[in-house]
Amino acid sequence: LRQHLEIDPATGLMNYACSSKVLTQQIQDAQQRNQPFSLAVLRIDRWTQFYHQYGYFESQRALRLIAQHLRQSFGATATLAHWMEAEFVVGWLGLTREEGLRWSEAVLFEIQQTDFYTEQQQQFHIILNVGVSQWYEGLSLNQLYCETTQH
Repeated sequence: LRQHLEIDPATGLMNYACSSKVLTQQIQDAQQRNQPFSLAVLRIDRWTQFYHQYGYFESQRALRLIAQHLRQSFGATATLAHWMEAEFVVGWLGLTREEGLRWSEAVLFEIQQTDFYTEQQQQFHIILNVGVSQWYEGLSLNQLYCETTQH
C-alpha cells in the first residue's frame, strides 16, 4: 500500500507527495553541508496534442519510456519524480545549476534523438523543455520550483 502512495503508477518514479519530502530533506542537507542543490523541471512539449493524437494508452507508454531514459541516464545520482501529467522533476544534491543544466541538456538531446514507436509501429519523437535552478539560502522547494519553471 505504501508503494502505491509514493510511486507514480505510470512511470514508476516517485510522485509529488513522496518526492517533495525527499527533495526538501536534500535542501536541508545541502544547507547543513554547505553544498549546492539543483532542481530541474523537464516538460514534454505539446503533450495535449500528443495525448489527443495517440490516446491514453500510448501516452502512458510514452511517460514510461521517458522515465526509463531518465533512470538510465541519471541513475542513483539524482532524485527523480513525475509530478504532473507532462512534467518530470530531477533533484541533485551537490550539483550546481550549470552542472545540472549540462546533465539535463545531454539527456534531452538523447531523448529527442530517439525514435519511439507506438504499439502499431507508428514512429514518434518526444521533445522536452527544461529549466534548472540552484537553491540558495531562504528558498523553499516550492519557491525553487517556481524559479525553475521560469527559466
